[in-house]
Amino acid sequence: MEVNPLHVSLSDVIKPCERLVDYIKVYDDICDKELCDDIIKSFNSSEDHHTYIDRSQRPTFTEMNISERYTARDVEWMSHQKQVQSHFIEAVSRYIDEVDLGPDFPVKYAFFRFFFN
Repeated sequence: MEVNPLHVSLSDVIKPCERLVDYIKVYDDICDKELCDDIIKSFNSSEDHHTYIDRSQRPTFTEMNISERYTARDVEWMSHQKQVQSHFIEAVSRYIDEVDLGPDFPVKYAFFRFFFN
């Protein structure tokens, strides 16, 4: 029996991880509560390094570039940066495996900057 191309559903054509939603993953509890609490405490006590983002009737927020603090050799933030980066590398590795991106993912990659909002 020949398949009429006009009666083919998207699921007949689209394979796993060919839809953009297949590439969206959420990983809960990547960092332990203690690390999160320490980062929040450090963020709240580092107001002189905050940047307020006002997007005119859109969400506004305060952010902090912890990579700048790492580069400035801020002892408090150097540890946080290293821990967050380590957790991020673990999550990226897990993601690459789960969506089978190994052949398509660069062997060498770098992170731009880490921000907290």
